[in-house]
Amino acid sequence: MNKVLKFQIGIVTLISLLTLSCQKNRSHNRFSDSVETVMLQGNNLYTSSDFAVRWFVPSLGIIDNSEIHMRSISNENLIDVYQLTEDSLVFIHSFLRRGQGPHEVNIFGAFHDRKNETLTFFENSGSLTKGYQIDLTVEGGVQNREAWTHIDFTHLREYTFRNSFAFVSDSLLLAIGGRFNSPNILSLIHLYGAGVVTPLDFWPNDGFGGSYFIKQAVYMDNARIFKNFKQDKYLYVSALGKLMVIFQIENNKMINKNTVVEILPQYGVMPDGLNFSIAANERNRGFRVFTTDRYIYAVPLEFSNEELRSRRSRSDGFDLEFNDNMYVFNWEGTLLGQFVMDTPFVSFVVSEDDGTIFTHTMDLETGDCIVRKYSLHSTPTQIFSYGSVN
Repeated sequence: MNKVLKFQIGIVTLISLLTLSCQKNRSHNRFSDSVETVMLQGNNLYTSSDFAVRWFVPSLGIIDNSEIHMRSISNENLIDVYQLTEDSLVFIHSFLRRGQGPHEVNIFGAFHDRKNETLTFFENSGSLTKGYQIDLTVEGGVQNREAWTHIDFTHLREYTFRNSFAFVSDSLLLAIGGRFNSPNILSLIHLYGAGVVTPLDFWPNDGFGGSYFIKQAVYMDNARIFKNFKQDKYLYVSALGKLMVIFQIENNKMINKNTVVEILPQYGVMPDGLNFSIAANERNRGFRVFTTDRYIYAVPLEFSNEELRSRRSRSDGFDLEFNDNMYVFNWEGTLLGQFVMDTPFVSFVVSEDDGTIFTHTMDLETGDCIVRKYSLHSTPTQIFSYGSVN
């Protein structure tokens, strides 16, 4: 390696370390171990002996209180649909084929519009390319191709987006993303506006002074957007640090921002100058979230890159991505309390009436996938006010 190249790499590394050490360590935290905790006991749902899925599709959840959507382990299909009964899950069909042909996608994001009864899927192969919206009111649902409307994104070449989005209206899409290398991580896509994209004023003040595209990646990669259909509110959740912000959209602008949790990520720049780095012992990795129109359910992820590299497990034998505690907020950002499940889980969904939580876990002895059901019998507000449930 020549001296000039060594010097350049050294300078980049020094800048990275300085950037990492000089960031503001802001903390706005409304969840702690001191909140009211309720222990939940669940039961396993019966499934067939060959039941094997990756995890719930949290952006879809439970359709019409009777169908649960799971990520498929198939090399051909992306989603498996199961009929939900009182004590079992029965496989119905698979859909959304993997590929490049009509009605096929590869890496995708999904959105269930409970108000308009549609499912929407967008393919993202580095940038948005195409999408399909499925009208669930049409006979045959996802199996009826006449119910699928194609959406074209090939004109959005100057923008970078991720796999999470929500409809503001039939023609307006709220998405994680923005113009490449700009101070923008949330945008409104005007679906019928010939490529018109409106950036939203949302750029966390974390003290990072490096390239915009590095910061964009930090706050866009694996971040999520959720919608409250009754109040027209939206929730942004980061995947690094712990940042949850509730807001509304009016006249193409973000208004009434309410920061629920703000533990901003600590990060720097890799020697290549193109990627971000996080400290090996940084354990704040955002939340897994599911929302209903009443509540926000948030499961904290807290494990470091060092722990992942060493393939360390939890003390109970489950992988690090499993957790057994869940915080519940309302859409005003108030923390109501904490559920602690009897079995750690890796993903979850909640019924629309907030009466049931379903978790995806596993049998440590056999490695079998398990869906566990927790019946609340009342709303979280009542539970945290009046004590635990069985």
